[in-house]
Amino acid sequence: MAHLRRIGFWVALACAAACHRASAPPPAPAAVPAPEPASAVRAKTVTLFFIHAESGDPAPALSTLNASADPMVQIRDLVGQLLRGPRDSALVSPLPQELTLKALYLLGSTLVLDFGLPADAPALEGSRNEQAFVYAVTNTVCLNFSDIKNVRILINDTDESPLLTHLSLKQPFTPQLQ
Repeated sequence: MAHLRRIGFWVALACAAACHRASAPPPAPAAVPAPEPASAVRAKTVTLFFIHAESGDPAPALSTLNASADPMVQIRDLVGQLLRGPRDSALVSPLPQELTLKALYLLGSTLVLDFGLPADAPALEGSRNEQAFVYAVTNTVCLNFSDIKNVRILINDTDESPLLTHLSLKQPFTPQLQ
């Protein structure tokens, strides 16, 4: 008889535990970080480098990049703004008008920019104009994206371009802010 009481006790205890579990609220789900809302990704103020029309010296111009969590999207936007030229009439672009951006990619801390240019486009005149082109691009990118330490420029998929006759594109360029 004592044996039946013990079994009855354990059955009653098991039933009570099962009833308690059924009526208890479900456990809270594990905390999952919410994705960053689009409104939290802010537009970025940037500095573009052009040439002052009167002095011929490098001249900065402020602009804004569209909000994006992807820095490569912002870099494409930045280079696109540089290609479109300055909004200020006191500034001129050192980039040829026919130049387009074909591709961009990162190799470590080096940004590779592959520009497209028609085969019949004239070469830049003089080493000063070539330097203005190279450093407008390099300074603009490196100043605004600190993870990028230098810029490699290709024209039509190659580092041998008739656009530049004084400077070599075989090595990446580091920024030179004067």
